[in-house]
Amino acid sequence: MLSDRLAQLAETGVVERDRRPGWPPRVRYALTPRGHRLGPVLQALWDWGAEAPARGSGTGSGHETSPVH
Repeated sequence: MLSDRLAQLAETGVVERDRRPGWPPRVRYALTPRGHRLGPVLQALWDWGAEAPARGSGTGSGHETSPVH
C-alpha cells in the first residue's frame, strides 16, 4: 500500500525516487519543488482540523455548519 502511494506521488512529480544499488535493495524518496509547494496547503488543513470542535463534546450532532460564501 505504501509503495503504491509513493509510486503515485513519484508519477505526479511530488516526490523523486532514488534507487540505491546493493543488497538489500534500498530506495530513497525526497520531495521535489512541487512537493515542497504543498507545505502551506497541508499546514492550512492541519490548522483547520485543530480548530474543529472535538467529536462527542456534547455540542449537538457534531456536524456544525456555516454558510458558504
